[in-house]
Amino acid sequence: MAAPVRGDHLRTAAPAPPHRRTAAPPHCRTAENAAHPALAWGHTLYTMVRVGTLRPASPDGWIRRGARIRLRKVEPFDPKDVRAAYDTVAEDYVAAFADEFDRLPVDRSILDASAELLSGAHPVLDMGCGPGQVAHYLTARGIRVIGLDLAPLMLLLAAHRTNGSSFACGDIRVLPFTSQSGSAVVASYSIQHLPRSVLPIVLDEIRRILTSEGILVIATHLGEGEIYVHEFVGHDIEPMGGTLYSDEELRDELLRKSFS
Repeated sequence: MAAPVRGDHLRTAAPAPPHRRTAAPPHCRTAENAAHPALAWGHTLYTMVRVGTLRPASPDGWIRRGARIRLRKVEPFDPKDVRAAYDTVAEDYVAAFADEFDRLPVDRSILDASAELLSGAHPVLDMGCGPGQVAHYLTARGIRVIGLDLAPLMLLLAAHRTNGSSFACGDIRVLPFTSQSGSAVVASYSIQHLPRSVLPIVLDEIRRILTSEGILVIATHLGEGEIYVHEFVGHDIEPMGGTLYSDEELRDELLRKSFS
């Protein structure tokens, strides 16, 4: 989790050491090692679709020679597919990650430090809130939180787990809030679901809704390039992309958008 950033003033604390994996996990497919059912060539991801039933699939999952196939282009960062993936895994995701702050002392310390800087006049936006881990943690400390997520089932679970917070369904690319309405934005493991080219747009949206003394806290997976997954929390899903950032790249982008 990167150090909190306040409006036009950079908090100069050294960045916390990453505590999440920085390389693709075994079930992720990169552009270099992608295999059936998803193939990545260059910057385009395709999935194999069998046409007709001329030949059965082989035991290892590949289509046997002679079968007719076609390649279907997929968009691994499509919000509809991201929403569908999280709705599919919602209950298992909660079981696996709902209490993750209990074992993430670095994340807790940064949220605590950010909370001390808030005036309380405006709510905090939990951007890409999932089942409401951030909302639950901050609400328990007397802070007003609005959680935003694409996945309706995730929002239902978040509302069930967290009393005193509000939740809304929406896309972080176009935040459904008025300008200068938030005292802070917490993006906890959500920006990886954006194509790299879209991050500047989202940062502009965050600046729009923050007050002049607002705080931005970002936590994301470190690494290089993109990863593609077709299995998520034990469920098969449409290929879903994840963008990895280096610490330097992310800080440079924040500086370009006047988070300093």
